[in-house]
Amino acid sequence: MKTTIDIPEDVLKEAVRNTGAKTKREAIVTAVERFNRRQRLERLAEQLHGALPDFMTQEDLKVMREDPKSNSAVIVVPHRANTDDAAKRAAKQAPKLIAKEAAKQAAKHEREEQWQAKLEAAK
Repeated sequence: MKTTIDIPEDVLKEAVRNTGAKTKREAIVTAVERFNRRQRLERLAEQLHGALPDFMTQEDLKVMREDPKSNSAVIVVPHRANTDDAAKRAAKQAPKLIAKEAAKQAAKHEREEQWQAKLEAAK
């Protein structure tokens, strides 16, 4: 899709530098893809929030890292019912999320192939 936008030069230069892109277009596409991926991961995290209650909390992890006496990982043995419920919820959600991501990747691949075909035709 062809779009004309006004991007401040310093912002675009930083994007090129941060993405390691060779062109402005590549930098913008990379930045937008990374942004979209981050948004999908945030939505996934929101969907899974509370689905796995037996995972170590951030505070537990911090204590484990800061405790000099702790040379091994803390093993948490969850209540069996919580584990089963969490596993069932995760199992239900996983195929949908995987299929959705696969469809997005296939669409992206198809767009890239179409773009390459247009470039070849223009030569």
